[in-house]
Amino acid sequence: MQFYLCFFKDGYPFEPIQLTPITTLMVGIPSFVLALQPNFNKITNQFMRQVLIISAPAATCIVGYIMIIQGIGMLLGLNYQFTSTLSVLITGAICWLALVLVSRPFNRLKIALDVGVLAAFLLILVFFNNLFSLVSLFNPWVWWIAIPLILTAYPIYIFAQGIISKILDARERRLAKKRA
Repeated sequence: MQFYLCFFKDGYPFEPIQLTPITTLMVGIPSFVLALQPNFNKITNQFMRQVLIISAPAATCIVGYIMIIQGIGMLLGLNYQFTSTLSVLITGAICWLALVLVSRPFNRLKIALDVGVLAAFLLILVFFNNLFSLVSLFNPWVWWIAIPLILTAYPIYIFAQGIISKILDARERRLAKKRA
């Protein structure tokens, strides 16, 4: 994101307070709850790979979608508050998608966690939009732009995950060749 912002005149797509619902509900609370879950799987040397398979596609999608939102904003003459609302929505959606993928295999607690943080995120955006400097979600233009972006997030995320997996596989093969 910083690389993009260095070369283009767009401002940062979020105000710091707008990241609070995302970091609290999609990262902080779930990390705490999921860390308390027992795990009896054998420890492997795949930790970094597993982290990258989830986080790198999410980060790539978030940056890509924010660039698309900034482009749409310039084309349609949307104000900063509107584009930042769209950025918060798509970032929250992609973070929630990553959370759902991390939560597998599901149990009652994980399903309740995933549904609960999504509901809390949407309730915060609906009822406290002014506190977070967001446009009302009852504005139909928000959804005309947000729904296609959100609906395409999962397939693009899975595509990015496949590419990153292939890159990591190629890297592992190169390292194995060097060791042999």
